[in-house]
Amino acid sequence: MARRGRDARLQRRFQLFNVDPAAFEGVNETVLEHVALRGNVETEIAGEDSGAGCGCAYPQWVGEAEVECSNEILTRLRGTAGAYPELRGRLAVLPMHLVAEIAGLRIGVVHGDAESLSGWQFSQEALRERPERADALLAGSGVDVFACTHTCLPVIQEFDAPRGKALIVNNGAAGMPNFRDTRFGLATRIAGTPSAQALYGARLGAAVVEAVPVRYDYEAWIAEFDRAWPAGSPAALSYRKRIASGPDYEVEQRCERALGRALSRAQPEAARTMSRRQLLVAALLIGLIAAFFALDLGQYLRLEYFRSQQSAIEEFRRANPLAASFIFFGIYVVVTSLSLPFAAVMSLAIGAVFGLLWGTLIVSFASSVGATLAFLSSRFLFREAVRNRFGGRLRAIDAGLEKEGAFYLFALRLVPAVPYIVVNLVMGVTPIRTWTFYWVGQIGMLPATIVYVNAGTQLATVKSLSGILSRR
Repeated sequence: MARRGRDARLQRRFQLFNVDPAAFEGVNETVLEHVALRGNVETEIAGEDSGAGCGCAYPQWVGEAEVECSNEILTRLRGTAGAYPELRGRLAVLPMHLVAEIAGLRIGVVHGDAESLSGWQFSQEALRERPERADALLAGSGVDVFACTHTCLPVIQEFDAPRGKALIVNNGAAGMPNFRDTRFGLATRIAGTPSAQALYGARLGAAVVEAVPVRYDYEAWIAEFDRAWPAGSPAALSYRKRIASGPDYEVEQRCERALGRALSRAQPEAARTMSRRQLLVAALLIGLIAAFFALDLGQYLRLEYFRSQQSAIEEFRRANPLAASFIFFGIYVVVTSLSLPFAAVMSLAIGAVFGLLWGTLIVSFASSVGATLAFLSSRFLFREAVRNRFGGRLRAIDAGLEKEGAFYLFALRLVPAVPYIVVNLVMGVTPIRTWTFYWVGQIGMLPATIVYVNAGTQLATVKSLSGILSRR
């Protein structure tokens, strides 16, 4: 983060679960290339064991079990850090606070609060119950904004200070969800111009102070977390539920739960705005589908066309069996990943050209890969918006999917009345894992795949799709 400039982004601690030696070294080397601050975890692992546990200085409302888990996490992290004395030395000399100037504002960057490295005066609980204490800290500091991170839940609160309006903003966590049914972290952004991605924020003088989402690969993150911290481990007991589905905390609570003068909300549309990458992916998919229909490529995926070209296609397959297999496989994946309504015809054609055994293998794997790509597209484009809008109403469904998700998907794949395309897109906004979606879907679709491919071996007798199944 720049000490003086027009833009800054502030995140929370980067160490907490970082017990893998290679990851510990890589993350710390990367962070130390930038302006960084020392938090309580860095302080504890940089020095000798002081007996302070994780150094979090938890307040009374945090239970003993959670405190003990945090101390055990720190013990394991200390063991990893012990192999890197040079890095520990560099962490030990990091500053504990920083004053930056952004767009004419003085920004006090602290880990805990203005008094303590692990203080809780800027937590949403303290701001709700004792806002006058934070007000006094602002008054005596000479800063316009205190940006902090230590206390895990985000909050933003406006105060009157000697210098004028002032803010306290806490981003919560950058690498974990901060709100119920979300899967992104938060960073505090302070800049001269607003971001289209901001979930909420306020203008202060010439600057905007905002919370922007930190998006990460959820599947990869939780898989890595589970490898390092399996079920029953202290981090799994304390944090896995939050990583999976967020804390019991809503976006609206980031300022409504605090007393004093509540901050005016940012426009709610910001939380629903697609990111630039989402817009690019959506535009690409729409463009491909539009081009498919504009160029009338569907004429080549009709039963009549395959019948008229069957002899030529079979001759090509006999001369080039491997190339023919890859071509049909690739076409099938494109058709299913774009949710085009030609999968059934492709299955019949592949059965006619390759026979039952080889045709079943091609269709089974191509349909599963294509379905998974459609599932991932739906997840990337729509899941966050759906969860932001309907998160509370989806909790019962999510709970069922967490327990019986594979069974539900298997049943849906077996029921012909539920279209293949609909299952792919709907499951994308659920919490089911990608690998589970793939393998359960492949097994569940296998009976219908065999029926279609077998029907294709007798393509000349097939008059329409309605007599086979109505699922694709």
